[in-house]
Amino acid sequence: MRFLRAAIPALFCAIGVCASSSGQREITVEDSIEMTRWADADYLLGADPESNIASFSPDGKRFVIVLRKADLAKNANVYSVYLFTTRRVFDSLVPQILVRMSTTSNAPAIRGVKWLKDSQSLAFIGIQEPGPSEVYTLRLGTRSLVQRTHHRTSVDQFDISPDGKRIVFTAKGEDGPELTQEQRVRGVVVENQTLEQILAGKFNQSPFEERLFYQEGAEVEVKVPATHQINPYTRISLSPNGEFASFTAYFRRTNPSWTAYRNDALEFWGRNPAPLGDASPISQYFLLDCPGLSVRPLLNAPAIYTAALHWAPDSHAVFVKSLLPLEGVSAEERSQREESELPVEIAIPSLSVKRIASDTWEQTQSHASPDRPEILVEEDLNTPPKIVAQDRGASKKATILELNPQFSNLKFGRVEELHLVVDGVPVLAGMYLPPDYVAGRRYPLVIQTHGFDPKRFSMDGRNEWSSGFAARALAANGIVVVQMEEFANPADHDRIGNNRSLGSNLEQSFRNFSIDCDRQVIQNLTGKGLIDPGRLGISGFSRTVWFVSYLLTHASEPKFRTAVLTDGIDGGYFEYIAGRLTEFNEDNGGKMPFEPIGLDLWMRESPTFHLDGVCIPLRLVSIDDRVAQWEWFVAGRMQQKPVELIEIPGGSHLLERPRDRQIAMQGIVDWFRFWLEDYVNPSPDKQEQNTRWEMLRTLESKENKSGCTN
Repeated sequence: MRFLRAAIPALFCAIGVCASSSGQREITVEDSIEMTRWADADYLLGADPESNIASFSPDGKRFVIVLRKADLAKNANVYSVYLFTTRRVFDSLVPQILVRMSTTSNAPAIRGVKWLKDSQSLAFIGIQEPGPSEVYTLRLGTRSLVQRTHHRTSVDQFDISPDGKRIVFTAKGEDGPELTQEQRVRGVVVENQTLEQILAGKFNQSPFEERLFYQEGAEVEVKVPATHQINPYTRISLSPNGEFASFTAYFRRTNPSWTAYRNDALEFWGRNPAPLGDASPISQYFLLDCPGLSVRPLLNAPAIYTAALHWAPDSHAVFVKSLLPLEGVSAEERSQREESELPVEIAIPSLSVKRIASDTWEQTQSHASPDRPEILVEEDLNTPPKIVAQDRGASKKATILELNPQFSNLKFGRVEELHLVVDGVPVLAGMYLPPDYVAGRRYPLVIQTHGFDPKRFSMDGRNEWSSGFAARALAANGIVVVQMEEFANPADHDRIGNNRSLGSNLEQSFRNFSIDCDRQVIQNLTGKGLIDPGRLGISGFSRTVWFVSYLLTHASEPKFRTAVLTDGIDGGYFEYIAGRLTEFNEDNGGKMPFEPIGLDLWMRESPTFHLDGVCIPLRLVSIDDRVAQWEWFVAGRMQQKPVELIEIPGGSHLLERPRDRQIAMQGIVDWFRFWLEDYVNPSPDKQEQNTRWEMLRTLESKENKSGCTN
């Protein structure tokens, strides 16, 4: 009977006709996946868009914007470059599409768009499958597309000289054969391989680092110091004259003396070397002499944030805001350098360093011309994003791209801010209500554990990350969703991290604070009569898998009905060894688990030593990682508990391919509806899933729950 009750209305939803009396229909997972978005990488990761999102030509007469839309049927993401004429931006003209590229990989099909100085040509990294990512140039007048690099592996980062003649880029190393003849005869020497690589038989896979290349006609590899490691996030910046390029590289081993800098990251990595030949996430700036192919450090100091570097227009200097060397300076100057990053001018090619004032630093930044319009992403919690233009005085404004006109056919529930005070700190969370929300009715609640942004519209609750979130699709099916916390005051972030009453270190403080936030939300909404405290679910993703794991194993309240844990760290002993992690030394009070004191701490603190206390149904999702959440899965199976593990092979941590996103998001919706609403998806392709979950329900009903934390 349970199945029949759910199936009758759901049969119509399954074929996409859950329509309301107004002609609008309920939101589906597919609506979230196929949303058109501005394709800026930092924006997709959650950064606020800059005041001007367009890329203007050097002469200011044109600008381009790159958009991204999923094609679920082809399992591809389609990227398009739109061209606008600046002086006619308010005339409601349809923009030109210069080029479209699609990809079935996890990489963007178009990124890093740059104008050349002629204002008639663009350069960018693009994909023409089945080939790898390469650097292309596009001539506006002829629409001629020229592939400029012909590398055997994908290009990750690049810069091109203003005249288009010189290119500096990074690319992945090539993988060797799975086994060489010598390895077949003598055996495989295990060095930097991860356990995952060994299990997959990829003994000769290239290490994490990239290679650096310079191209002026022929491509040449540039050697970097062996003490450093090029990485996919290297920042490359060619000088305006094309003679020099700056780039960044990670340290393989940091200098222990850097603990003198008052910086948490340097303090940690100064005490904890990167494991088994990996690199620390601490960078250094380098200078490449392009004609001579020689490399020198730009500064003999570490760099934490590497976005703040600008070339002088005549290439005589670079302006950098960075940590500075501590040696050979006065006590007062040293104290300033220990405390913060400082702006400097570095002469080229002598590399002499001169401190500059803050106002001088501001003058080195590129500033938009006052006669150019501002191009903005306009959105809020309940208003889907669109691209607008406005003049500098904000007296004239126009929508130039309506990104998702199909949303007018969808029935959206309202999103409201929740204002809480937790551990003495004001925080914000976002509450996604069902479209037909009725005051006084108690709804199931799903907590999505982090990333609420009060300035952004989201379909899944967190900038369309998709891996662990599905807010609007859940709300459309009668479940209240709360996207957890954002600090109302950014300064409170450090206040919580330094609160030793919450934990013995920064990571533990944030973990316990997050759990306190979950408790407060549940108490608040239960007290308002909005949710049913007997139907609670929680979805942890990435780092907050550890937070949820700890809550489920160490906290007696709140009581969750079910949970989803997606592709995250869980503070487990096996994960620590298999994943070669270092950060859990710190989470464990700085003690490794290879001595009695450290092991005792791990046995008390690590969630995976307490899995006997978890009895609720668990859905574990691993993304292209054969060992993620393994302890939870095996422990559940050995104890005959309702647990399943889903692997998304070839996916990325923040899922990119449309079908990967569909697997994760539809799984979240189906799972929470099954356990919180007693609902069975009637679609024919869900039959095997339904059978599997009914077996898990049988395990749950047989489970002796005495002694269970959750």
